[in-house]
Amino acid sequence: MEDKVDTSPDQGIHKIGPERDTWSILFLASIFFLSYNGRSITGPLLPSLEFDLGLSHAQCGGLFVFLFLGYLAALLGSGFAAAQIGHRRTIILSAVGVGVTLMAVAGSHSLWALRIGLIAVGLASGLYPPSGIAALTKLAKPAQWGRAIGIHDIAPNLSIVATPALAGILIHWTSWRGVYFLFGIIAILVGFAFARYGPSVAGRGQVPNLIVLKSLLGKSSLWIMCILFSLGAAGMIGVFNMLPLFLTSAHGFQASSANLIVGLSRVPGIGMALVAGWVTDRIGPRKAIAVVLSCSGLLAALIGIESGTRLVVVIFLQAAVAPCFFPAGLAAVSKLFPFESRNLAIAIAVSFSGFVGSGLISGLMGLLADKGMFGTGLMLNGIMVLAGVPMLIFLKFKNDAEQ
Repeated sequence: MEDKVDTSPDQGIHKIGPERDTWSILFLASIFFLSYNGRSITGPLLPSLEFDLGLSHAQCGGLFVFLFLGYLAALLGSGFAAAQIGHRRTIILSAVGVGVTLMAVAGSHSLWALRIGLIAVGLASGLYPPSGIAALTKLAKPAQWGRAIGIHDIAPNLSIVATPALAGILIHWTSWRGVYFLFGIIAILVGFAFARYGPSVAGRGQVPNLIVLKSLLGKSSLWIMCILFSLGAAGMIGVFNMLPLFLTSAHGFQASSANLIVGLSRVPGIGMALVAGWVTDRIGPRKAIAVVLSCSGLLAALIGIESGTRLVVVIFLQAAVAPCFFPAGLAAVSKLFPFESRNLAIAIAVSFSGFVGSGLISGLMGLLADKGMFGTGLMLNGIMVLAGVPMLIFLKFKNDAEQ
């Protein structure tokens, strides 16, 4: 039953056969894909939003702060929801909630209505990851967790690739409101389908342990990883959020062309993230993070300087390198923190990076764009990413061959 708390690691793992296991994991991945789309669709629609609502570049960039405020609150508080209604109902609530809130955003006619709607989208989206991962490890056998998580994590990378392309196609047939509305309808339908046909997921979540949380917040290594994750997100999501607007306003691209370039540039990142995991195992997370931040930061700075064909080439190179941070970053957290506090440390680092790296830095780039310094904003973004490399010397890894 869903309302029972598991008492052993194996309890709740469903022996339902490999075909059913794969179907269940793909079902979860589809919800993760739509949940991530709820957050990533705003970037490709910024040029249309800016024109239709008369927004400034700064106001456009600031939208991501509100989006990630909601996401941050939900991610940190999702344990309370899962403890009350269980993981399965939390997943359904997230999917349907993303759909309803996207439809609400479609009806926005003022800046503040848009901001409130995006906070709600972030809240609904942020409920999924903790319960989704818990469900995944219940549905798959322990020996297959790596493969299951690999399939599941295709969703956000695929979203980054597909969302700009879909937005570029749909914007020819409808307005930005229609795109939000269509994505909302799809999310609701998939949520209802999961409620009707999705796998049973036993167990409830746990309310966050305040003692462990207090201990974690006192560790300097946690705050260093929060900053590094923020810089990794600034290089990946921060650049992604602002690129369509940068290409249309600063370089005269058509919105459809800009979204197509941004979408296609993300395709190599899917495979590069897998390569990064292999490389991290060979050279260690410290060196891997140093290489990724150095390359990602340098290329992000060049985006703000280059033009023409060289600009497009740099965009593709930067988009291939930036996703490589997260396999190395997660490996670093796994080495720095013991098992009992590892998940909470990851949740804090990812939440912090979502607000700062994806939201706040996007807003700052928008402010600079309003002053005619869009390229300068991207260049400073790259410099900030580069500035994180020296912080790695302060991380003390246990059982690290580098020591």
